Amino acid sequence: MKNYFNHWGISVILILLWAPLQAQKPPKTLVYEAQPTLIVLPEGQSFNRTNVSVLGQEVLGLNQDSSFELDRQNTDELGYTHDVYTQYYQGIPVAFAKLKIHSFQGQVKSLTNTTVPIENIELRPVLSSTSAFNSAKAHVNAQTYLWEDQVSSEMMDYNIPQGDLVIMAPLKDVLNEPRLAYKFDIYATEPLYRADVYVDATNGRVLFENKKIHHADTPATGTSLYNGTVSFTADSFSSGYRLRQTTDGNGIETYDMNSSTQYQNATDVVSATTTFGGSTDIGVQAHWGAEQTHKYFLQNHNRNSYTGTGTVIRSYVSYGNNYVNAFWNGSVMTYGDGDGNNYGPLVSLDIVGHEITHGVTEYAANLVYSYESGALNESFSDIFGEAIENFGAGTNDWLMGDQIGAGGSGGALRSMSNPNQFGDPDTYLGTNWYTGSGDNGGVHYNSGVQNYWFYLLTVGGTGTNDFGDPFDVMGSGMEKAAAI
Repeated sequence: MKNYFNHWGISVILILLWAPLQAQKPPKTLVYEAQPTLIVLPEGQSFNRTNVSVLGQEVLGLNQDSSFELDRQNTDELGYTHDVYTQYYQGIPVAFAKLKIHSFQGQVKSLTNTTVPIENIELRPVLSSTSAFNSAKAHVNAQTYLWEDQVSSEMMDYNIPQGDLVIMAPLKDVLNEPRLAYKFDIYATEPLYRADVYVDATNGRVLFENKKIHHADTPATGTSLYNGTVSFTADSFSSGYRLRQTTDGNGIETYDMNSSTQYQNATDVVSATTTFGGSTDIGVQAHWGAEQTHKYFLQNHNRNSYTGTGTVIRSYVSYGNNYVNAFWNGSVMTYGDGDGNNYGPLVSLDIVGHEITHGVTEYAANLVYSYESGALNESFSDIFGEAIENFGAGTNDWLMGDQIGAGGSGGALRSMSNPNQFGDPDTYLGTNWYTGSGDNGGVHYNSGVQNYWFYLLTVGGTGTNDFGDPFDVMGSGMEKAAAI
């Protein structure tokens, strides 16, 4: 059985190291940030995990107009059950408002809470969904949209959005009070864009966009591109073999977009024999990386694909011309070939692990891709990118994407062992901490803080943070650190 108390002991040590910084520079009072608050129930306070409405009123202080609907449930290796609920107010869902109930043998032990108290809000929309949709489209202002291409829409299981009525909760630097809004999943293909766009149901103002395309952030077997000869599973068909398989979960499939940006133009990566070589090396690298990522999450965390239910993992390589990026779009993984000068194809094992982990985070935590929660989102992808690199290749360099550099330039995007090397912070609110609104509030920059935390948690280290506080951490190794 896992040593639960040792895991928490290591976490408490790091929390204590963090505490002096919080005491020295307390953050300013902010409205709800869609970031969770942990509530540990005191001894003697007992609730059954099914008494959700009672918990909402007696522990969270919500009124009787708030209710909850179960999203998902799982039981972990330690026997704890985790129920995730969405908050509703008079039958309307509250965006980003979740209640996670952590229980053992039916009794609630703690809550992870992002619910919000709501009172006296107007629930009758002034605008029609059509008018709100026009506002959302005007905000995006794209040349083409995915719903205009029926074949590609069906491939992505995507339809033109009709608009869901929701209550938009207060959000840092966005909204100070709850507002009734329409939510639209807008997917544009030129220029590339996908986000949930929230439009005020009273005046048509765009309140917020929660972006779904999460980039690797770079301006920047057969024979794989970066890991030599690798072994993987392919699919036999009438013309030979292709990079598809159904061994892992419900399958892993890898396609070549042939420099197109239209997914319907993608073709199979094929070989006449079971030995893939030559021009298939980019596809082989992505396919092998996806297999390693699936195996890692299943073997180490008992998670079957990014959804936890075995969903097919689809990857598309060679997207566009000289495209220096990789992204998760809410449905599939997509990788550019780089510019051929400073950057090569963005299919290294750590980048593949990073992108698929965005899918894991979306389905496991649904962190808002903005400011600090967005930085945590990016950091979790970096963390598991490194864990998967360790799992698949047996080594760690603590650099994100180092292998993609072309022409000897070096391609690393971030360093987890020394975030300052790339201008990222290693201390909360310390040197290089990004305070602007660019990069969705610094999601790639400020990820350095948790990245460095994970590095210390894994290998240990001593030093002094940016506020003069000394630390001395004993590493717990990759397996325990990743489990935490």
